[in-house]
Amino acid sequence: MTRWRRLCVDVDDDWGVLGASVEYYGDSRIDPDQVRVMARSDWSGESPAAILQVLLESDWTQPSFTFGPPPNPLQS
Repeated sequence: MTRWRRLCVDVDDDWGVLGASVEYYGDSRIDPDQVRVMARSDWSGESPAAILQVLLESDWTQPSFTFGPPPNPLQS
């Protein structure tokens, strides 16, 4: 089984970091097995390159979120 990660660093027009996350995948599926969203205190004032390095070295995870469509109020 192939394991891989998607690293995301959100930046503004001036390359300031707005947020960061890493998704962990166990295979080629679209949905991640686990995801980590960094708290503002983890990335505030850091460069995008520094945040990417933190994400690469990160081993703390939380379960992935499961989202589905909202119930249709017209159907009972």
